[in-house]
Amino acid sequence: MTGHQFILKTDLSEVVGGQKVIASSIGPLGEACLLLVPPGVEKDPFGREERKGGGALFPLSRSPKTYAATFIRFDGRLIQRTELCE
Repeated sequence: MTGHQFILKTDLSEVVGGQKVIASSIGPLGEACLLLVPPGVEKDPFGREERKGGGALFPLSRSPKTYAATFIRFDGRLIQRTELCE
């Protein structure tokens, strides 16, 4: 069995602050990418629609209401912050 060791490279908790991380990824150049929203709206982007009769749930193609979000990109040296307004 192969073990894995994780090493903390940086702490972005000050950048995130009181916001909620709703998506995170690694960009094409190895940079950390985060999408943040204010508390209380973290479920808004992930709405679901129930189809009549079948009980199946389908994701909505867009959120039923607008919300503010913040995109963070960190390449190991520089933090880029982009505010995405309602």
